[in-house]
Amino acid sequence: MVGDVVKQLEDRIGREATFRILSKKMQAKIAEFDRKFELLLETQVSSVVQLKPLQPEEQPSPSHRGEKKKERRYEEGQENAPKKLPVSEEVALAEE
Repeated sequence: MVGDVVKQLEDRIGREATFRILSKKMQAKIAEFDRKFELLLETQVSSVVQLKPLQPEEQPSPSHRGEKKKERRYEEGQENAPKKLPVSEEVALAEE
């Protein structure tokens, strides 16, 4: 009788230990799946964004007389302008 109770307890403890081990493995698999799914989703979204055609309001308007030259001059001015690196507020205050 006592032997049967001990045997039942050992079986139950064994099942619970097996369940805990399987639960941990399953949680690890779920976490890995979630990580891979997020990476796949980000890849899909970025490729869709890159392939997305320009909306009519985003498309450049047709060039009228002299507008191309103005745009080019503006772009050249931007390229020739000295570029400053962004500076944090602390550094800007220290320089002043």
